[in-house]
Amino acid sequence: MIGEATIIRRDGCVLVKGALSPDVLMALAKEAPKGSVMCADVARLAGAGLAMGLPDDLARLRAALAAEAPRRRHDGLGREAAEWLAVGHQGLSSAALFLRATGVRPDILRDGDDARHHPRDPADLNRCLLLVATVPEAARALPGMREVSPEWAALVDHWDELAALFHEEAGPDWSKARSAPRTYARMAELLGR
Repeated sequence: MIGEATIIRRDGCVLVKGALSPDVLMALAKEAPKGSVMCADVARLAGAGLAMGLPDDLARLRAALAAEAPRRRHDGLGREAAEWLAVGHQGLSSAALFLRATGVRPDILRDGDDARHHPRDPADLNRCLLLVATVPEAARALPGMREVSPEWAALVDHWDELAALFHEEAGPDWSKARSAPRTYARMAELLGR
């Protein structure tokens, strides 16, 4: 424990629970191996505020945490939707799509948040693509996201194009590359940035 924070080292990664001061964060960043990244999804699964490590170590830890995660019962949700809610790759935009599709608010969305959060970059798009590919309710709800905001409308109108571009550039769930600059540029163009 350092100050208000508890530091846990697991499977080559660092998990931080509790309040984290900037000084402690800087110290952790300095001691981290080159190429380390932070992952909000692993942190969520671990019940931590921060998870940091090399991408392959984080992927292994995520798989271990997903296997350990308790599955909450949600009446009315299909098996795939309940599984995604428990251990799916979540961000604000995929959670917004899930909320619209099922009426169930993922924990990542605060009270009062609604379905207006849209994919802002290829990482957000990837999480939405994974959701749509695995949860039938989300796939059926995607066209209706056009009604949520102009940003969602622009993205949904070009969804197949963006999915193809992302998969060509980065592969399904980042299997080919760790960045997707052409996908980002196209999203920025569609979103008027």
